[in-house]
Amino acid sequence: HVEKNFAFMDHHIYKRMEIQQIVDFCRSNEIKTVVMTQKDAVKVRPFLKDLDDDVQFLTLKIALEFVKGQELLFQNVLNVCRIT
Repeated sequence: HVEKNFAFMDHHIYKRMEIQQIVDFCRSNEIKTVVMTQKDAVKVRPFLKDLDDDVQFLTLKIALEFVKGQELLFQNVLNVCRIT
């Protein structure tokens, strides 16, 4: 189950203090794992090397699969992007 949700705006530039606050919260609440998207993991990775290993940061891989309408979507995108 999810114990706590730390929400940040898209394209957020993380600060060391924010990551430390997440780790401190996890430690004080006996939370051992933080899950984040690949996009966020790239931005957070530089701060993790300075932390102890008692809180594990895992990356969630997100993929998009079209069930139907893929060709129509691509055609519409191409039509919008077409330079006339």
